[in-house]
Amino acid sequence: MGWPLGTWTSCGASFASQRQVCIIGNKLVFALPKRRKVREVPLPSRVADVLSAHLQAFPARAVALPWEVGTGKPVEADLFLTSREGAR
Repeated sequence: MGWPLGTWTSCGASFASQRQVCIIGNKLVFALPKRRKVREVPLPSRVADVLSAHLQAFPARAVALPWEVGTGKPVEADLFLTSREGAR
């Protein structure tokens, strides 16, 4: 999972879903979320607390990926990363 840092509120009100990491062909790229729509998603304060604690222990990393096409100009975002197994 690649989750852009700075798109969720620490008070737990909401998560702004503004971009996602996708595979287009054989390249990783940033793209708009599902159905190409930016949206606000409710985020329980308990989830925000756990994310904040995780980010203190494992700081986000800057990642530069092209926007929507593998040959595009790289755009940088701080991501909090995890594998399918939950390890970094």
